[in-house]
Parts: sequence; C-alpha cells; structure tokens
Amino acid sequence: MDQKLICPVCGYVTTEAHLGDVCPACGVKRKAFKPYEDRISAKRRTLLDLKLHPMAVHFAQALALVVFALLVFSLVAHPPLKADTRSAARILMVLLPLAVLAGMLPGILDGKTRFRRLDVPFLKTKLLVSVIFFAAALAQALMVLLNCGSGLWLYLVLSGLCSLCAMVLGRIGGKLGCLLVGG
Repeated sequence: MDQKLICPVCGYVTTEAHLGDVCPACGVKRKAFKPYEDRISAKRRTLLDLKLHPMAVHFAQALALVVFALLVFSLVAHPPLKADTRSAARILMVLLPLAVLAGMLPGILDGKTRFRRLDVPFLKTKLLVSVIFFAAALAQALMVLLNCGSGLWLYLVLSGLCSLCAMVLGRIGGKLGCLLVGG
C-alpha cells in the first residue's frame, strides 16, 4: 500500500503517489510532509470513505435553501410564474423530510464510526438540530399533503427554520470534518 503523508502545516493527508510538488490545500513544499499512520481500523476507514453522510446531508441542505429561495422569489414573481414557483416549492417540501432523514441516518452511523459514541457535544448538538430540521420539514410536507390552504407565511417561517438548521448543521459539520479521528 502507498505510504500516507500528512502536511505539518494544515493537516492534509494524502498518499505519496497523489502528492505533487506542493500541498494542494496550503501550498507547502512536498519535502515538509511527514509519514502518517491512519489511526482507525480498515473497516472504519472503509465506512468513512463511502462519504454517505456528506452526500446525503448536502442534498438536504441544498434542498432546504432552494425551497426557501423559491418561496421568497414567489413573493415578487409575475403572477403566472408565482403559481409555478409555489408549486415547485410545494413539491420539494414533500421531498425534504425524506432528504433530511436520509442525511440523519448515515450521520448517526458516521458519528458512531468516527467517535464510537454519539454523546460528544458536537454530535449531540447536530442530533438536536437535525430533529428540529426534520420536524419543520415534516410539518411543511404535511401542510402540502393535507392541502392546508396556501399558508405562504407559515411556509416561509418553516422553510426559514429549515434553512437555518441546514446552515447550523453545515457549520458544525465543517468543524467536525477538520478533526483527525482517533483509533
């Protein structure tokens, strides 16, 4: 197997075969890199390398922001476009709780794989915000499916809450992504 190397400046980990003349993250010269031994088991590394959680999460986060943007745009859109924009938003609202759930489940698996437990502060916060995100998304979907009137302002509030949750989760996820995982 190819030797793993770590950048002493930014912590970027790569293999000898994939490293150019400089670190692709910070630009430090190749000769500064140090040997790196992965501290997690091959099984855990295989699970993490599937990147299921980041893919599912980024989809739900983008979907929440698109729904919010469509609703805001519908406030100023020309009348024929307004109806189409709101219809598109309603369709996406029905899909959003499924996308949030699809991000939560691999997130729990990822947390258990990386940290071996879910009661660490970052993960507890992520789980709480994820539950709020799911509840708001589910409320929107039920409003659409049960045809609870137009409720544009309530949709906007719930969609804004979903978008806020998506941003908070992204911020925490970005912090967790920078951590080296222990064995």
